[in-house]
Amino acid sequence: MKETQAIIVQEQLDDERQIVPRLLNKSGDKRGIRHGLMHRPEYTVWKSMWTRCTNPNSISFKYYGALGICVAKEWRRFDVFLRDMGSRPSSRRTLDRINGKAGYSKENCRWATRVEQNNNSRKNKIISIGETSLSLSNWCRKMNLKYATAKWRIYKAKWNEQVAILTPTQSKYEPRPIAYSNK
Repeated sequence: MKETQAIIVQEQLDDERQIVPRLLNKSGDKRGIRHGLMHRPEYTVWKSMWTRCTNPNSISFKYYGALGICVAKEWRRFDVFLRDMGSRPSSRRTLDRINGKAGYSKENCRWATRVEQNNNSRKNKIISIGETSLSLSNWCRKMNLKYATAKWRIYKAKWNEQVAILTPTQSKYEPRPIAYSNK
């Protein structure tokens, strides 16, 4: 897009926290200029990111904009976002913030798989054993332990986290210890 074809105008949102860019054509018409990139999957990702951070009417605003998660000034334009992030490697990749407490920026974002995103969630349970700190689901993958088993051991049976993860499961064909009650 040539510089003479568009004027970028910044408008204040109602809450005056964010400045929203609008592309105007030469005559100042707010319908904007078509950049030919609206049908790319990255555009949908960018638009969703923008909406959840700036629109109080968005269903996700309470988890992003209301918590102070914002979009870098440079990323107010889709073409800059696309240049910085590149094309999405596959439909299985989504936009992920490396540091969940920081906003969306070139330095803090990546295209990640669902597993990578789930392991980067603020709701995750991080467990340290020795020098290694992993999420509960990553420990389960590493130790070949069912997530449901580890979760049951830690939250229902109240096992120590380290014991719950490092104790192998018994085969269903292995004899189990018999518990006697004194009733």
